[in-house]
Amino acid sequence: MNLLIINKLIPTNMKIIEVTNRTIDILPTYLKKYGGNRVIFSHKHKGDWISYSGERFNQLVDTLSIYLINRGFEKGDHIAIMSNNNPEWNIIDFAVQQIGAIVIPIYPNISHNELSYIVEHSKAKMIFIENERLYQKYKNIVDNFIDTDNIFFIKDSIYDNSLSSIFASNDTSCLKILEQRRERIKAEDIATIIYTSGTSGIPKGVALTHVNIMSNINAYLNRFPVIKVALSYLPLTHILERSTQYSRIISGVSVYYNENIGTIMRDITDINPGSFSTVPRVIERVYSSIIKKVSSLKGLKKTISMWAIDLATKYDVTEQNNGLIYNCKLHIAKTLVLNKIKKSVLGNHIEFISIGGAAVQPMLVRFFTAIGAPLFEGYGLSETSPVISINGINAMKAGTVGKPCDNIDVRISDIDNEILVKGPSVIKSYYNNDKLNEASFTEDGYFRTGDRGYIDEDGFLVLSGRIKEIFKTSMGKYICPSAMENKLNESIWFNNTMVVGEYQKYAAALIVPNFEMIELYCKENDIEYINNQQIVKNKCVVRRYQQEIDMYNKSFGTSEQINSFVLLDKEWTIDGGELTPSYKIKRDIIAEKYSEQIDSLF
Repeated sequence: MNLLIINKLIPTNMKIIEVTNRTIDILPTYLKKYGGNRVIFSHKHKGDWISYSGERFNQLVDTLSIYLINRGFEKGDHIAIMSNNNPEWNIIDFAVQQIGAIVIPIYPNISHNELSYIVEHSKAKMIFIENERLYQKYKNIVDNFIDTDNIFFIKDSIYDNSLSSIFASNDTSCLKILEQRRERIKAEDIATIIYTSGTSGIPKGVALTHVNIMSNINAYLNRFPVIKVALSYLPLTHILERSTQYSRIISGVSVYYNENIGTIMRDITDINPGSFSTVPRVIERVYSSIIKKVSSLKGLKKTISMWAIDLATKYDVTEQNNGLIYNCKLHIAKTLVLNKIKKSVLGNHIEFISIGGAAVQPMLVRFFTAIGAPLFEGYGLSETSPVISINGINAMKAGTVGKPCDNIDVRISDIDNEILVKGPSVIKSYYNNDKLNEASFTEDGYFRTGDRGYIDEDGFLVLSGRIKEIFKTSMGKYICPSAMENKLNESIWFNNTMVVGEYQKYAAALIVPNFEMIELYCKENDIEYINNQQIVKNKCVVRRYQQEIDMYNKSFGTSEQINSFVLLDKEWTIDGGELTPSYKIKRDIIAEKYSEQIDSLF
């Protein structure tokens, strides 16, 4: 078993980690280093935490692998997983890979058209579906492409074709054959094909090898403090969370899957994790809930709490410019307010929070770092396995996505400032898509990320928007909507925004309000309303939002001024189709869905 050793200078609260160059070596390395009794995965089911020891987890992985071998599955076969997060997802992942087959992860809330394309394009021979309900939702598509005998349920144990029935067999007859299969797997073999459609277009099959994934873990793992327990809720279908789980196993961390998206905050305070990965939208809501709670206080208590929060938002995460006076004030603020906020919201043991998927407001980075829960913002793509750059314990700067990984070569295009990357974690090609392969790489082998950015004077990478999202007004001025949206979304009054105005005289915005702030505003101003449809048209509320727009217009250029806006009465969601699984806005879908509102802005 080949190992990559992290042997750089590391801080005292970190440790040297052995990283394999094949994902299938992660479990044997874990068992050798930490033994079999430690909790490796746990998930909440009907209010109770159900845990797997490392030994039991590994036994189930081998049992499933042997079943697949006995069923005739060979190296290179494609096997799909369609499920929300649970330990069984990880079991299937490892079991499929260690027989040399390729994992095809599929989001459980995918559109029917996308699922049809993925199953047909990937030529998946087998699929593990979370439950009967999910199967019935997509039955016609699944049955059309996959034999009924190869459709298995992860959770519903009443059926013969269930994961639990395979586990019950406890078959160990082919352990030698399994070991031979494992030995034949090379680091350069494809481990998984991840289909990503981003914010538009048909899904692209991102073919990642074992060494793609493991070289990336090797590059970022030494940037984080050591923890014992982690919470997980971002979808494993995305390579970020999946890679994160691999790195946690390597580090001996116990991973807890929360029950559902609505129980995140309760589960955090329940298990007291040292870390979790998240997206900006969740952190923004956490911060909004803090502000809402503090705003409901009265008198001196409210004044002191708001002073403490304001002080924390001014924290310099580099710790170079805080000064003695500021640090003394912060110590008082922590003692009186901030430590209590941290404990009530994030538990007792939080060390750091990994965050990505979209731009993070620098104010939030400063605030959470000040209270002792630093936000380590990073940047990457499925095509780069995924991390290109990330902030960490040794190098952190608000408003950036960190320094590039040591084994990633980042180059900025002289033509359009596109971020170009090359390295062992970058894909060699998309699956079965020669045309896309040709367009995605430069002549000298750099991958085109499609993102604009630059390296600042301290070596940190700064993003400045997607190239394809930039549009031109009828006045001939170019506008980068994502940069404006990131700025607007700093406001606690905005839940989400989309800037429009292509071929129009000016820029305008669709605004999804923060309805909690509207509720608070209406209570303070004795405004009565029945529902969201009514309140977004209230003149006082619209006037308050105009004040917010006016404030942000001061930071925009002349051609970027938001001259009109509309408040929407529904939040954008993944299930609603407006957001990607990583919570990025789908511009084409939103533009079509809200075409009448957009037309009314001009």
